Amino acid sequence: MTPPWMVAALVSVIAIVWRGAIMLGPSRGTGPGLPVYFVVLAATPFVFLSREGRHGIGLHARPGAKWALLAVVVGALAAVGVGALGSLLYGGSLDNWYVTVGETVLSDQRIRTLPTNQLFVALAVPAALFSPVGEELFFRGVLHESVAARAGHGVAAVVSAAIFGLMHAFHHGISATPTGMDVRLVSGGIWVILTLALSLLLISIRLRSKSIWSAVLCHAAFNVAMVVFIVDSTIT
Repeated sequence: MTPPWMVAALVSVIAIVWRGAIMLGPSRGTGPGLPVYFVVLAATPFVFLSREGRHGIGLHARPGAKWALLAVVVGALAAVGVGALGSLLYGGSLDNWYVTVGETVLSDQRIRTLPTNQLFVALAVPAALFSPVGEELFFRGVLHESVAARAGHGVAAVVSAAIFGLMHAFHHGISATPTGMDVRLVSGGIWVILTLALSLLLISIRLRSKSIWSAVLCHAAFNVAMVVFIVDSTIT
């Protein structure tokens, strides 16, 4: 059993507002607020879905070696493609989405002083755990199934992808500065479209593998590959 789509929509609005408050706040998402946010998202299947509903999203299904490997490879390649496009269009400027994300996660100068291998671990471990689990269980799990129950998987995929993409504008496209809001319409718009496309890829993997953990692995691989870009930028 899944919650009515209106309940899922309300929770999505709360999630977007909460994410915006974290990312536009003084910590810029580097404090404990963002991990707590992801833990709450990860709890939503246990709050809003019945036992049958959790089985329906593949929460209790292992992806199998083939799907696990495919998910990791696809996620890493997607991140490389997104990073290459950003570098091609914007180089090392702040219009490059990976540069913006890197500036955020490296805003604590203590992290910047870590040796390269320690820096990679410090960034990659939370990137591979928190957002992949939290966002997949909510967006490709609770939200998708709630909309799909009323309108079908195609509409649900588009709706959840649109919300997922717009929410990531807080990571690149809309940011708070000491002098006000910094809005990058073009590069921010491209970034939203790219994250929207990533969402469609993730739900396709989840549906085909019949396990949400395949999507989690794909998302984790994407994030870790993105961290490689960020760490590389600190040593070049």
